[in-house]
Amino acid sequence: MNKNISEVSRMIGKYFFIAAAVFLAVNAVSADVITFEKEYTCEASEIDSEVSCRIIALKRVKILCQ
Repeated sequence: MNKNISEVSRMIGKYFFIAAAVFLAVNAVSADVITFEKEYTCEASEIDSEVSCRIIALKRVKILCQ
């Protein structure tokens, strides 16, 4: 009797693993690329250059996306 229970539990584990693998594969295949679009402006002082303002704005946007 114990042998049958262990065989059944092993079969259930195997089918569960196969079902989980199929589920994960389907989710990976159906994944879509999402684009976030938001306008962000940064007040620049006389010392700031265009490049430094872009760097600051990019850092702040990365924080917002987390």
